[in-house]
Amino acid sequence: MHNRPLCVLHVLALALLIRDQVAAQGYSLNEAVGRMKVADGFDVTLVAGEPDARFSTIYDIVLTAQETAEATLEVGMSGSDTHMLAQNVIAEAGYGENFGHGLGHGVGLEIHEAPRLGRNSADRLDEGMVITVEPGIYLPGWGGVRIEDMGVLRNGKFESFTRAPKLRMIGA
Repeated sequence: MHNRPLCVLHVLALALLIRDQVAAQGYSLNEAVGRMKVADGFDVTLVAGEPDARFSTIYDIVLTAQETAEATLEVGMSGSDTHMLAQNVIAEAGYGENFGHGLGHGVGLEIHEAPRLGRNSADRLDEGMVITVEPGIYLPGWGGVRIEDMGVLRNGKFESFTRAPKLRMIGA
């Protein structure tokens, strides 16, 4: 069992430490490097320097897939239908084979619970469920991009808890 308030304080303290360490090296937070686990079930990825064209393209496809799924998923949908909201965006961009995991899952007493939001899931979305929406594209020999939000199904729609800004990489 996790002590959530303590976990949040730990994450905030670590975020401040990261900010200070990055600034001490002469970078802005957006220019930092590395991936670190900040608490059970939470991690952060930071990117160094200017993103290349491939990263920008992949990031924008994944962000579009996430935004599409979050805006259109509804209570009553199956996990499979929910997954396909993002899968279709990624496939239309030519990367369908590179999205190899489910779109998300429920969160409760455990970090990974029903409903499963995956290609073959018959689980149904119900009002009040807490779920993740986390599409990704992974390219062999290069790496990948996953963008994750957590939120609640309220009034039939997805309401994100995530308040971190997301920036378009192309044409921003």
